[in-house]
Amino acid sequence: MKEKKQHVLQTASITEALAQSLQLSTIMERVTKLHTPIEMKIEETKAKAGVGETKKISLQLFKEGKNIDEIATARGMVKGTIEGHLAEFIITGEIEITDLVHKTKLDAILKFLRENPDATSSIIREKLGSSFSFGEIKAVMAFSKMES
Repeated sequence: MKEKKQHVLQTASITEALAQSLQLSTIMERVTKLHTPIEMKIEETKAKAGVGETKKISLQLFKEGKNIDEIATARGMVKGTIEGHLAEFIITGEIEITDLVHKTKLDAILKFLRENPDATSSIIREKLGSSFSFGEIKAVMAFSKMES
């Protein structure tokens, strides 16, 4: 943007000087005064966290008391990604299932899984309804596998 602004200023200066019928040397002098090197700042790019590391970052933020929406916003990710990160820590015991899924939803999903052990998350959601998020369903599926 700075470079474009510089070009506009130079063009305006030349146009004004031509309208005033100034000598070419005077026009060039004006343009030269306007021309100053433009300093470009290159922002440092953050090193991308590895797969295991990014999940640990989500876990840390969750343990600090941030909810899933806050973590997703802070990390520039979608809610489902954060839910997926945290679901993996149910298996390790670092997060309790009830920290992610309300007891009534947990019971409903577990009941469905017991009756339909081969059900996918899509089938479960289709049968139980859209009030159950895929994140909740996947968390309960991970919990169910851990229990068995």
